[in-house]
Amino acid sequence: MSVAEVPGSAAAGGHSAGLMTIGQLSAETGVPTSTIRFWERKGLLSPAGRQSGQRRYAPDAVRGVVMLRLLQEVGLTLADIRRFREERAITPRSWHTLVAEKLTDVERQIAALDHAREMLTLALDCRHDDLLACPGFQDWFAGYLATFPGRERT
Repeated sequence: MSVAEVPGSAAAGGHSAGLMTIGQLSAETGVPTSTIRFWERKGLLSPAGRQSGQRRYAPDAVRGVVMLRLLQEVGLTLADIRRFREERAITPRSWHTLVAEKLTDVERQIAALDHAREMLTLALDCRHDDLLACPGFQDWFAGYLATFPGRERT
């Protein structure tokens, strides 16, 4: 089952009676046609068929495209999304493990960004012409250096 084939998906406005072109799907979702085609090549989205050589999508494809976009916005990779689909087909609650793993990654990224903000704020607040000569920076750097494995703790 593709992400577009979410059970109970509602029809998108304006196309409930027929199929949409890729351009119409793009316009309704704000997702470029190139991205829709890319997701198709990766097996994450499927057109309902073709008409006069053009891809045609069922109205519920809007929901599938928006879901793919949401999953990417929260940090899931295409491999994560594929894994989600495959595991969901076997065990619907398996998404908990994937979400827990992604949350750990996000928390690690937040910690790294907090660290970067601390360093940048320290640098911006420094009144010395040479940041590397700043006593505040030197104190901060000594603490940072001490966190590296193999360094003697003083």
